[in-house]
Amino acid sequence: MYTLENEYLKVQIAAHGAELSSIVSNGREYLWEADPKFWGRHAPVLFPIVGKVIGGEYRLGGKTYKLGQHGFARDNDFECVEATQNSVKLILRSNEQLKKVYPFDFTLLASFTLGRRTLKCEWVIENCGTDIMHFQIGGHPAFKYMDYPEEYTQGSPAVEGDSCKLATLSCERGSIRFLNNGKPLESFRAKNISPEVLIAPGDHEIPLTNGCMPLSSTTFDSGVFVLEGSQSDQIQLLDTNGKVYLELRSKTSPVLGVWAPDHKNPPFVCIEPWMGRTDNAGFTGDFSEKPFMNHLPLGQTMTFGYEVEIPER
Repeated sequence: MYTLENEYLKVQIAAHGAELSSIVSNGREYLWEADPKFWGRHAPVLFPIVGKVIGGEYRLGGKTYKLGQHGFARDNDFECVEATQNSVKLILRSNEQLKKVYPFDFTLLASFTLGRRTLKCEWVIENCGTDIMHFQIGGHPAFKYMDYPEEYTQGSPAVEGDSCKLATLSCERGSIRFLNNGKPLESFRAKNISPEVLIAPGDHEIPLTNGCMPLSSTTFDSGVFVLEGSQSDQIQLLDTNGKVYLELRSKTSPVLGVWAPDHKNPPFVCIEPWMGRTDNAGFTGDFSEKPFMNHLPLGQTMTFGYEVEIPER
């Protein structure tokens, strides 16, 4: 585990998956602790796909490969290439085992840099092979709610759809605000999701008030919100008093996912900047033709990332 620390923030990053594992400010943890009762991860990196390929397999150049949800980077150990008090760089290189599921030569460099009240998370993908490299990448950080009844964390989550089974406790969790170029959105368009968590035809509009969507114990019972077309580059979490306690910014994400496990009333929400997304329902094309696929020429690099800020309270 690598620790970055200044007088305002203490951050921890694991070599396994190059996964951001803790963000503490003033003694308070802002990142989800990965309790498997709700969801056993903190902030995995999604590579070389975001979401799923239909049936767990894809076709590339006439061959078929098997690849699990969100790819393999999150489940592999990264090597440290640089570490200081305020930054760390970790790298994953392709190998013969990984080429069985993803036949490209690559390096994936994950860097984490601590500012005064900010953490910059960045990935640099390099094509080390001889062919054009097709890939997707995304972040999946889970942030704790500022207002969440402690009684829920001590018992079992509501796994049978009764997300507010402790009726005496508030279901309200604050709100999430969507902005673009500093301006609150009036609404956003979310893609329709199939039962297999694939993109279904059409979308639906989510109205907002001053850019805000209320968060409650049942907000995500209908699934993930997927926003295409760079609708929001700045997302804030607000407590039940309407005060911002966390902000995530990304200028490199054409797709944004907002998710929490359905019917579990989890203590967190995931804000997920993506360069890619899950398959369209019924997609049968080549891997290179997937929607929001990135195409990297040989010898070239591409950079993706996001920044988290914990405002002073």
